[in-house]
Amino acid sequence: MSERGADHSEPVWESGGVLRWGLRESLRTYVESLPGGEIEVLDGAQRLASGAFAFPLSPASAGQDDLDKPLDFDGAVRLTGYNGLMRIEFAQPRLESDGELVTLSVLDSLDEALAERIPFATSLASSLWLTGPTRRTANAVNLTSAGAALLGDVYTEGSLMDSWTMTLFTR
Repeated sequence: MSERGADHSEPVWESGGVLRWGLRESLRTYVESLPGGEIEVLDGAQRLASGAFAFPLSPASAGQDDLDKPLDFDGAVRLTGYNGLMRIEFAQPRLESDGELVTLSVLDSLDEALAERIPFATSLASSLWLTGPTRRTANAVNLTSAGAALLGDVYTEGSLMDSWTMTLFTR
């Protein structure tokens, strides 16, 4: 399976939930090819075999079973390159639906005093794949203008990003 497709590997967590999202495969490949290029997962996030990231459901969102309220996830990713001259950070992803769009927002810094929540990418709510009673997959994930700015305007608004899959575990 291509990394751009949803990652359906075994869940990292057995309770709560998880958001699996790769950001963008070509960006990950580029960063890791740079001098001093590195991708770090922090604060509970994990890197999957596919290269995508897994973010655990935040305790604040525990007990939710769909996108009827915002779903917060923990963890962070830092991309660095050119021996530290390039640095992109994003943390604590959130999925939020207004019925028409599902917005994936992130904090734009690991420094909570400086961090701002920005709408990073959107998907049409009507295009979500219901791949189980508590699993939703978005295959058409489009970058917002704020997301493009976070990535240094290398990509433009509307650029296709990697798919995401949200799984909520019920026990």
